[in-house]
Amino acid sequence: MSCLGDAVSYFSKYNMKVNGIIHVGAWHGDEIVDYISNGIKHIAWFEPQARCQEPLLKWQEPYADKANITIHPVALGNSNTEMEMNICNQFDMTSSLLEPSDIFYGEHPELKDKFTKETVEVYRLDEYDDINHVDYNCLAMDTQGYELEVLKGATDTLELIDYIFTEISNTELYKGTALIEDLDEFLTPRGFKRVETNWQGTGTWGDAFYIREKLL
Repeated sequence: MSCLGDAVSYFSKYNMKVNGIIHVGAWHGDEIVDYISNGIKHIAWFEPQARCQEPLLKWQEPYADKANITIHPVALGNSNTEMEMNICNQFDMTSSLLEPSDIFYGEHPELKDKFTKETVEVYRLDEYDDINHVDYNCLAMDTQGYELEVLKGATDTLELIDYIFTEISNTELYKGTALIEDLDEFLTPRGFKRVETNWQGTGTWGDAFYIREKLL
């Protein structure tokens, strides 16, 4: 899943002014071209999978003169701890801190028995000291159902955020998946409005875009 994709048009549609983006679940960082082309000066990649570090590193040198790009090989959640991450050896884009459910395997039977465990560090974004939080006003999340836990650990940081790109679900593809109504319930009282919703694949997952309501 890409947190941008067709959503690149939102930059002009909503007159977005993004100084920095925190991208949680960066995978290989394929959105870098879109981020740079839209003038984003601070890009913080959060990606705990060991196998994804080298693909992320390839972006730093070519764009070093255009943006401050940092790579953080940790996961984000609502506690500072270690967790066992479920790593898909065949398609690591589907790796998650949550276990795949029977629904997931019903849609992807070819991935049955393709997951292994990898111990990763998890931090609350509010307590993560390796970035200057005030440099960032956009949050992107591609965490395979773990989005609500990321948000719970970022309540202070959210006060600095104007825009949120996120993966969404309407069924438990992973055990304990945060559903779209859970994200709405958390973000609405904090001043965000969901303005774009795009269901993809089989219609059980997709992407959404939230914007701070006062900017509309």
